[in-house]
Amino acid sequence: MPEENNPIEEIGLRMSSPHSPGEELPDDLIAIRNEFLALADDESRTKHLYAATGLALYTAQCFEVELQQIVLVVGKAKGKLASIKAFEEADADLNKKTLGRLLKEVHKVVKFDENGRGLLELALEKRNSLAHGFFQEYSLEFPIKSGKLLMLDDLLERIALFRKADWFAGIVTKMMLDQIGLTKEILDKAMARTKAEMEAKDRTRLCDGAHPGESNLG
Repeated sequence: MPEENNPIEEIGLRMSSPHSPGEELPDDLIAIRNEFLALADDESRTKHLYAATGLALYTAQCFEVELQQIVLVVGKAKGKLASIKAFEEADADLNKKTLGRLLKEVHKVVKFDENGRGLLELALEKRNSLAHGFFQEYSLEFPIKSGKLLMLDDLLERIALFRKADWFAGIVTKMMLDQIGLTKEILDKAMARTKAEMEAKDRTRLCDGAHPGESNLG
């Protein structure tokens, strides 16, 4: 079977300078660090560190969702997302893909320069190590204050990295949307509307499955 033509033109995207892990953190992340330094007891510092870990994972997830949007825009351009069922299938498929596989999908239609590719690959590496073994990596440092600060600094640098990668991927989404004559607002509204319709269908299924006098709650 011949390969399907891609209606989206290949995009070339450049970053003016490489990402530097040592560059100064934004003010809100500096504030998180200062709050940690002001904490007097170890329990509070531990909670603060866990909160920063949650923020890092959330920021990485935002980056991942932006990559998913790029793939969905390509699907929209190919006419594959014209129904709720098609969206459900595409969404389910994307949720099964690892971040590395999502990046491979993006690389099929976007050609990054060395700086841009380096940013995305570093974000992928740091996201994977965060999700799989971050606390094991710092097992010796975790029990002491200076060790927790070292972990926090690492997390804050990752958050800054994930934000930049998310922003960079967002540029790709906008460029693709421009090519097919959509705006991000229209895409977001369409995705929100489809999600609401899917949730309504789920509620209907639950109601249909409940018998009189019985509860769906365990």
